[in-house]
Amino acid sequence: MHVYYSLRQLHKGYYHKLLCHGVLSCLVVVLSGLMAPHLS
Repeated sequence: MHVYYSLRQLHKGYYHKLLCHGVLSCLVVVLSGLMAPHLS
């Protein structure tokens, strides 16, 4: 049970990083998508 808990904590940190990275990636994609029509 203790191993499971520590694994969950590890996953929590991993998913948090993944989520932050994903949000940043989405922002970049959305921003470039908004800028593309203006540039062309």
